[in-house]
Amino acid sequence: MFKRAKNTNAFSLIELMIASAILMFIMIGMLSTYIACFELNEFTRNLTLTNNALQAKMETLRETPFDSLLSLDGTNFSLNGFSASNAKGVIDVYSTAYSDLIYVRLVACWKQKAGRVIGEDKNLNGRLDSGEDDGDGVLESPAEIVSFISRAE
Repeated sequence: MFKRAKNTNAFSLIELMIASAILMFIMIGMLSTYIACFELNEFTRNLTLTNNALQAKMETLRETPFDSLLSLDGTNFSLNGFSASNAKGVIDVYSTAYSDLIYVRLVACWKQKAGRVIGEDKNLNGRLDSGEDDGDGVLESPAEIVSFISRAE
């Protein structure tokens, strides 16, 4: 007798649940991308600060008397823009086959805000300790500057 008219303009509960699940997965993906962008921004900012500090240190070393450069091998230094406990730079100096040429390498490691240390020096003491090296015996980091310095004539 009385027939109920079907409303075809409305969504069913299952359709709403599926749409909500899809929206939730999209939002989670966007949020994780947003967080990753913040972390990448911090890394890039710190890498730029570190490279600037290493370049300034290299300029200082170029003004150092040539005969005293070899004595600076293994010396630690602080990086401008970081607190002393959050970043450490190391000077590696090697003599070459030529007596008037010295190989100079500057390496810096630093700690991100989240506590992750960038570079192999995990405790930021300026040297490789057991468990920090990847097997080659050389302190490595994304922030390294290498140069040769010659005796001025």
